[in-house]
Amino acid sequence: MLCAALALPLHAETTDVRVLVDVSGSMKHTDPNNLRVPALRLLGQLLPEGTRTAAWLFCETVEPLLTPATVDAKWKKLARESASRIHSRGQFTDIEQGVKTAIADWPSDPKIKRHLILLTDGMVDVAKDAAVSTASKARLEGEVLDTLETQGIHVHTIALSKTADHALLAKLASATEGWAEQVDDAASLQRVFLHMFEQTAAPDSLPITGNEFTVDASVRELTVLVFHAEKAEPLELTDPAGKKRTAKDEAANLHWQAEAGYDLVTIGAPAAGKWHLNAKEDPDNRVLIVSDLELAVDELPASTITGDAWPVRARLTEKGRPIERRDFLQLVKGEVAFGGQAAAAPGAAPAPAAASEPPATPAPAPAPAAGPPGIPLALDAAAPQFAAAAGEGLAAGDYDVTIRVDSGTFVREKHHHLRVLGMPVTVTATARKTDQGADLEIAIEVDAEVVRPETLGGALLLGRPDSGHDGVELPAPTGNRATVTVPVTTGGVWRVAPWLVVDTTTGRTLRLRPAAVTATADIPPPPKAELPAPPPPPAHEIEPGRTAILLGAGNAILGALLGGVWFVLRRRQQNLEKVALA
Repeated sequence: MLCAALALPLHAETTDVRVLVDVSGSMKHTDPNNLRVPALRLLGQLLPEGTRTAAWLFCETVEPLLTPATVDAKWKKLARESASRIHSRGQFTDIEQGVKTAIADWPSDPKIKRHLILLTDGMVDVAKDAAVSTASKARLEGEVLDTLETQGIHVHTIALSKTADHALLAKLASATEGWAEQVDDAASLQRVFLHMFEQTAAPDSLPITGNEFTVDASVRELTVLVFHAEKAEPLELTDPAGKKRTAKDEAANLHWQAEAGYDLVTIGAPAAGKWHLNAKEDPDNRVLIVSDLELAVDELPASTITGDAWPVRARLTEKGRPIERRDFLQLVKGEVAFGGQAAAAPGAAPAPAAASEPPATPAPAPAPAAGPPGIPLALDAAAPQFAAAAGEGLAAGDYDVTIRVDSGTFVREKHHHLRVLGMPVTVTATARKTDQGADLEIAIEVDAEVVRPETLGGALLLGRPDSGHDGVELPAPTGNRATVTVPVTTGGVWRVAPWLVVDTTTGRTLRLRPAAVTATADIPPPPKAELPAPPPPPAHEIEPGRTAILLGAGNAILGALLGGVWFVLRRRQQNLEKVALA
């Protein structure tokens, strides 16, 4: 085996995924075909064995659908049957009680990775009296959200209507480092639940290239997920020996679940070699596996800011223990790849679509836009892991992040979804005339939904019209805005380059370099005096090193200035790798 030398076992972690499904009466319109049923069945079948999970239905009351339990084959069968109990008969939408019920018995254990998936098409609506609903929403955004943050519970929200309270759902997700999705129609729910699954408890997967994938000898079980249109040809799988598998086949090691919009095929002890799908290619198709050889990846951010880099750390493990043989690890190639689609506007959530009848078949996933080139994962010299800094070149938008390692004999990859927000600060510079010349008024305004204004610091590097440089430390902000006024006596174009440091609302420290701005100071140059040219100095008065000393002194001043700026930016360096921005 590969683990000739073994380190201590990895910290045993348990993933606990809980689901809240809205069953209020409005769902008759937003989900007329009750596509919540196959979507929940998909999530239930994808969850790896050993995961803790539970599900509730909520309207004016909260009803348990699946009580907290550990996923195994028996639980998966129960989940398939229980999903049919989802209905649309409720009168109200009590999100507060749903959340409180779902987290009530969750122990505060750092070894438990806790995720709450909330699906709703409405707003907080608990009574005919609007004041009662308003109070419930206030508690949800206050004490309940505080509990979620304190206990480290990631909330992932799905808004299944343009009339849902998008601001509330986005706040619950962002404050808890979760993922928020806007679903224009219920037919997309299966894909959304796949994305939610990949944010919570995704196992390793195999890459699919041209509808082909290669199974290595260590794979004990594989699960093939294929999305399809309503009238698509039945799915066929061709194994390495050329034998075709269909939904009609019966075998002890085969389970074929055909649902509206997708097929889910689980095969035990699959043959090693190249397999083929006769389905239409789709970026959301997956081949998930169970194997002793796994890829472990440290927690990744759900969202970040354009220009910011975040760490990726990955390890190959065998039976839960890291592989340490460096002669083997040096042969492994790894990368972080991005596929994405541009957001409508920097930092903005996708706009709700106009009201329409939901289509009868799932909408195909858009082909990912070309992302930046893959970033290599380098083998760490001091530890048996691969690492890279990723994300710095990403524009605002949503991305499918794939972490992949290839040993030559087997390939492993994991999928993650990342939202890149626009720059959370706005910089303006204005030159105003004064009796003495002009003032340069510079303002830095922050987005308090993304960052904490009171943590804003840094400095401004001022480029003078004469190509010189000055620097100003940023004062403490007032509210969401920090301003500084700099007297200037030289007319022309002044350039302001901000070097900023600020904490996100989730506690992560960011170093930001917003684009430089300019302002033109309208100051007429002083008249030139007509003076006779001075006689040249005697040769003995010219000091050979003077010019170099003066130039060096000027550079030292600028260096000291930048050093001070850099000190401001580095003084919170130790926080740069805290939990990700949500």
